[in-house]
Amino acid sequence: MEIKQASYKAVADGLHERLKLRREDVFINLVEVKKETWSFGNGIAQYVQP
Repeated sequence: MEIKQASYKAVADGLHERLKLRREDVFINLVEVKKETWSFGNGIAQYVQP
């Protein structure tokens, strides 16, 4: 949780510094999915073991 919170702050701070966006206008939503739902190409589910 600490890493996520630090990441959110870093993104908001970076956008504020570089683009002058207000920090309170930065919304971040992480959608965590199970690793077996990923495919990195070729129609292969790399994390699924036969």
